[in-house]
Amino acid sequence: MDDVVFLERTWSGFDVNNRLGVWKMMTVDEKTKITNAYDMHGDGAVMWEDVTNAVVVYFVDVKNLVRQSSIRGNVIDAYVELLKSDQLRMYGDDDLADKLYFLSSIFLDVVKNKDVRVMEVYVRRNVSVGSEFRYIHFRMCHLGHWTLVVYDTEDGSWKHFNPMRQRGDRADMHHNEAKERVSVAMKQSLREFGLDEHNIEANFCQPLESVTKCPQQKPDSLDCGVLVCAIMRQYVYQGDVEWSLQGSNCSVLHANMVKALINDLVRGMKN
Repeated sequence: MDDVVFLERTWSGFDVNNRLGVWKMMTVDEKTKITNAYDMHGDGAVMWEDVTNAVVVYFVDVKNLVRQSSIRGNVIDAYVELLKSDQLRMYGDDDLADKLYFLSSIFLDVVKNKDVRVMEVYVRRNVSVGSEFRYIHFRMCHLGHWTLVVYDTEDGSWKHFNPMRQRGDRADMHHNEAKERVSVAMKQSLREFGLDEHNIEANFCQPLESVTKCPQQKPDSLDCGVLVCAIMRQYVYQGDVEWSLQGSNCSVLHANMVKALINDLVRGMKN
């Protein structure tokens, strides 16, 4: 990080321990909880271990945001928690609000788990809870690139937001990967809800729309993660997702994420 001059004093980012936690929240780690689930009991109930894990944003993550470098999943997870707080503050228990359910970034990885029992329990739990919300957000990272799939439980539509869409006739590998992984997840959820294979194939026919009016990163940038966060924020605030994000550029988006994380009175550095 470049030195910052403030009131004739110089502060160097390298003077701070990169592993210093600047934002932290204790949460139940779904992957750990699922992996450590006890065997199914005769009554069909699953005994869960109450395993907690910390979502932590480190100083090195803040430096990457300032530098507009790539961001890791922990930063996006933390920002999602901020969006959840915003949503709760704005809508509370209002059932009429178009509220969002944010699936963990590990959700679609768990679907590929060779342990079928773990996958079935995880999918059933999340899809069952998420179906009570208007929108379900699947955020995913494929080959280091972040994209977002949004399922509208009201009209059954699927939308894929890719901050680096392919031009012309070139195949979009990220759209294809998203289609495959989400399809597997949702078909598995239908199995868990008791549908047979014929009905599953008949009912799962909605195409995955590749959204054209999606904010795009510059070819030489690493802004995909920040843009995915910005799109999710637009959904929370019921704004239109357009190319320009209402005039905000990626530098502003990075700065706003840094400010939101550090100034969080409960989980940020001000605590």
